Amino acid sequence: MQLLSVLFAGCLLAGPWDLPKGMPPAKPEPQRVLATVDGQPIRASDLEAFLWDWRSSEVLQDLISYRSVLAFAGKEGVRVTEREIEEELNRQLSEVLQNAPTAGDPNAQMRREGFPRSRLWLRVHSQLLVDRVLLKRFDPKNFVKVSTIVVRKKGDDADSVAEAAATAKRLFERLSAGEAWSTVLREATSDERVLSNDGSIGWKLLGAFSTPTAEELRQLRPGGITKPALTANGFQIFRLDQAGATAQGKELLELQALYLFSERPNLLRQIQETIKVEVKP
Repeated sequence: MQLLSVLFAGCLLAGPWDLPKGMPPAKPEPQRVLATVDGQPIRASDLEAFLWDWRSSEVLQDLISYRSVLAFAGKEGVRVTEREIEEELNRQLSEVLQNAPTAGDPNAQMRREGFPRSRLWLRVHSQLLVDRVLLKRFDPKNFVKVSTIVVRKKGDDADSVAEAAATAKRLFERLSAGEAWSTVLREATSDERVLSNDGSIGWKLLGAFSTPTAEELRQLRPGGITKPALTANGFQIFRLDQAGATAQGKELLELQALYLFSERPNLLRQIQETIKVEVKP
């Protein structure tokens, strides 16, 4: 298994700026012999033209990505320290090596795969900056822990939709009259997995719901229910189990991790749209 594919799948690529002293190693002297073939030397200077031809586009895109993140983070007033980058890099490397051990020197293998430590260091720098920007925007009030009852449609024709809507309305009225959630849930599904956790679907961003349902959830107290809403799953009734504003400790960390996972792609798109990039011919 390639270490680079395990280590930072989906993260930004980075470039060779802002590295600690000694990283990357110094450029070899042009006349340095790197190998001999039939007694004939291959010198460092022999590589340069091929490196430009074979890898320059890849490196340029890496540097554009990193510089874009750095510029955006600067506008947001966000920075991370060299120590934070080094600690996170070491943590991730240790985790990868535990899950995908490799024979020999792991640094040498990553270099062969095109990811020497200097490149990984800057990749982690990008990742930390992105997450730090997002955490400035994080607000637990935008999360709710919910359970749901789903009334599935038998088809997409008008009669099937109307039938499911009528069933969901009846279930909602029974819940509103005080009937137990578990009793009504059992009539809507026979799935033992769903029944065993009382229909819980855990923490969700309010932005994942339709605007009317999100507004209902904002106003509810724990135990309150929403009106049936048509979703991709059918007609759903949601019960508010906990408001994000009350999350503490491990639950708050769980919300932060969920927020980072869901919002990273959106922030990367914002960076691409905000930071001007001109690629010269």
